[in-house]
Amino acid sequence: MRTPKPWTPEEDEILRNEVAREVADPTQINWLQVATRLSARNNKDCRKRWVYTLAPTVKKGAWDEQEDNALREGTRIYGTKWSEVARVVGTRQPDQCSRRWHEAIKPNISRQRWSLYE
Repeated sequence: MRTPKPWTPEEDEILRNEVAREVADPTQINWLQVATRLSARNNKDCRKRWVYTLAPTVKKGAWDEQEDNALREGTRIYGTKWSEVARVVGTRQPDQCSRRWHEAIKPNISRQRWSLYE
């Protein structure tokens, strides 16, 4: 297993430029081609950096009420198919939706005080 190396601002800028060049359809980006411009990165590194960090549609931080309502609606329609739920929410990644659901929104979360046993 290789040790992750932090991305530099220069690498981020190259990645942004390469994605902009490929962006006719963001779901069809040729990550192998993009990675050829970043010698220390492979296609998977580039895709993950873009999808989880640099893409302008990715929202981080506190969820607002509209996103929570969209998450409830998405789970009502698609259950725990997080990729589909994330499309309904529109501003969050599937793993963000899953975490928010299981840690904050899920209806059967007990909000009672912890017992001595717990």
